[in-house]
Amino acid sequence: MLDLSALVSAILVGTSQAEEALQDANYKLFAEYFVTPSSAQDAKRLLQDAAERAAALPEGATAEDVKAMVSSLEAASAALEANTAALQPKTVAIDYPASTKDGTAVHTVHVPLIALVPFSGVQLTRVVFRAELDVQDEGEMLKVGFVPTTSEGAAEAGGPKKSNASLEIVVEGSHAPDGLRKVIEGYERALRAQIPG
Repeated sequence: MLDLSALVSAILVGTSQAEEALQDANYKLFAEYFVTPSSAQDAKRLLQDAAERAAALPEGATAEDVKAMVSSLEAASAALEANTAALQPKTVAIDYPASTKDGTAVHTVHVPLIALVPFSGVQLTRVVFRAELDVQDEGEMLKVGFVPTTSEGAAEAGGPKKSNASLEIVVEGSHAPDGLRKVIEGYERALRAQIPG
């Protein structure tokens, strides 16, 4: 038999972990629509290089070794100061026909992928856990056991048991943020502004 509060806690923890896993998967999917600017990649590379130099510094390091390591750290620091780390949208260039006074001309439109390919993130909206339980009061705690639903399970448990309680736990997930919708709408407006006519 289980403690009722432990059962409820396990269900809530499991639901929370499932929601976190979905959020991580959605973030990775969202990252497919954007790139990190090269300065951020340079800063990461420079920091890694400085860390490797510091780790490889021998115990009796010369002044030249220390200067080289300091130089690496200064370069990484400068790259980090210049880095805004703002994500940039991945775009595709599409030639778009436009009517001009001289006839039809081709106008190149830079289309953000997030405005072209739908973002299909998955979200946990509702979890329902239902069970027929055998509940026993053991002083300050309620103990619960699951009641077998098949005749085989009842026979294995030493005879048919009857449920004396039903439990239903409903966990509602969080709703998708408006920010994602607004980001996509913003890129769609930027796309419309590029299209002549």
